[in-house]
Amino acid sequence: MFYRVFAGVRFAEVDGPVLYVYAKDESIAAEIEEDFALVIADLATEILKQAIQVVVVLPKVFQ
Repeated sequence: MFYRVFAGVRFAEVDGPVLYVYAKDESIAAEIEEDFALVIADLATEILKQAIQVVVVLPKVFQ
């Protein structure tokens, strides 16, 4: 499941406490935001050494 959901995902930009992520399509974006946003925020906070409080996942069409 993990590989299916995160295939083609791009972690694009940080704007203050917000991390923008682009996913393959709308359904994958919704699934990532619902099921993995908190984990992504925690990992990004550790990696970036900056507090990430919100993860916004958009389909690549909005890129």
